[in-house]
Amino acid sequence: MTAAPAGDEAEGALMDPAGDEQQPIGVRGHASVAVGMDAAQPQLIRRVIESKRIAPIVAHLRAPLYRNGYLLLINAFTTSGLGLVYWALAAHAYPADVVGMNSAAIAALTLLTSLAKLELNFTLIRYIPLSGRATARLVLGVYALVLTLAALAGTAFVIVAGSGLLPLHFIGAGGIPALLFVPALVLWCLFNIQDSVLIGLRQVVWVPVENALFSITKAWLLLVLATALPATGIFVSYAGTAGLATLPVNAFIFGRVLRRRARTEGPGVPYTARELARYTLGEYGGTLMAMIGAGTPPLIVTAMLGARAGAYFYIPWIISSAFGMLSANMSMSLTVEAVLDEGRLATLAREMLAHVVKLIACASVLLVVGAPLLLSLMGHAYVAHGTALLRLLALAEIPNSVVVVYFGIARVQRRTRDIAQIQAGVCVVFLTLLCTLLPVYGVAGAGIAAVVTQCAAATLLFFTRLRRLLWRQPIQRV
Repeated sequence: MTAAPAGDEAEGALMDPAGDEQQPIGVRGHASVAVGMDAAQPQLIRRVIESKRIAPIVAHLRAPLYRNGYLLLINAFTTSGLGLVYWALAAHAYPADVVGMNSAAIAALTLLTSLAKLELNFTLIRYIPLSGRATARLVLGVYALVLTLAALAGTAFVIVAGSGLLPLHFIGAGGIPALLFVPALVLWCLFNIQDSVLIGLRQVVWVPVENALFSITKAWLLLVLATALPATGIFVSYAGTAGLATLPVNAFIFGRVLRRRARTEGPGVPYTARELARYTLGEYGGTLMAMIGAGTPPLIVTAMLGARAGAYFYIPWIISSAFGMLSANMSMSLTVEAVLDEGRLATLAREMLAHVVKLIACASVLLVVGAPLLLSLMGHAYVAHGTALLRLLALAEIPNSVVVVYFGIARVQRRTRDIAQIQAGVCVVFLTLLCTLLPVYGVAGAGIAAVVTQCAAATLLFFTRLRRLLWRQPIQRV
């Protein structure tokens, strides 16, 4: 990771779609919260915004450390909420066996996407702000590499599934056609990585808009295909809508944002392919382990307990994964801001760690209480078999938030080896406990495995890396 740019680019992490600059962290006073207000606005509104009670809230929201994270949190909430509606519709429109088969195929799609994109998301977020007129070349190069790897990975996967070497019954006869799976994987990879381009281009406000429209369209297509494609309608609606979403988003990126960037910006900060590869390799090792730990449990549950149990497992699993995205998004904001001002890493880390733990703890309590109500949207059987699992997974997200915030710190400190080692340890321990506890406790065994694993990882970090960073330097309030 190279040093942060000096000057105006280091002032804020993101810009709004109009390109207006946002004030840096630490700006104080009522004048800072009034910048950009139209002089013609009613004086009453100006006085309310500049009042002693409201001004600190507005200043908090204007600070890039929090504002950028909140925008991504809005995206996570919107996506997870609409995703819950999607799977509720799927549970009512399709039999449980079909839901289990399609959810396993989608889990495989997600896992292979993580392998193919090489965790270039963070590379794009890190280097796009520095690339200037060369941004289009960087983005196109990453697209070409990721889509090629996706096609190769998808082809290898369907060949292995067709050979019978692995019990992957959801691919081939009676499941998802092999000729459909490979192009779906390519489009899904492009859909996943384009959000990182938007973030790197400081157009983060469009990320929740894009994903909300995607989720709504996906749910509509799910119902339309229930009769036409009763066996594969879930998978087709999921991957097909993603493919459609890539068209307008990339038209906006290349047709408007990058064209304007080429006219207004300089050549950018030079970097080498070796530098990009070294940065990406460290990220990829950790993400590979994380994606194996997140993508294989639905496959393991389906293989060990059957497709019906896979359906009862998958719904709580994706709900808890959405909560995990909350801390991941805030950690991403921490990385961006701390890279731009690495001297304040300890201060920013203290602020963000306290903020994220409180946020996740409140969300987890709500999820524990509301688990039966959420699962009742899918039907009584999902409540009976999935409530205990969902509650345990919600509790596991509290210690997991500590681990995820540390990953943001480690990226700033260039400790990507730490990320890989921790993720590998978490993956091995969790999957070992999962395979051990599933035959004894059913799908709830996955929740027990998650709580034990995440508590152990958070405790280890708290008394080692985090302790040395957070308690050695004086606190400077953000």
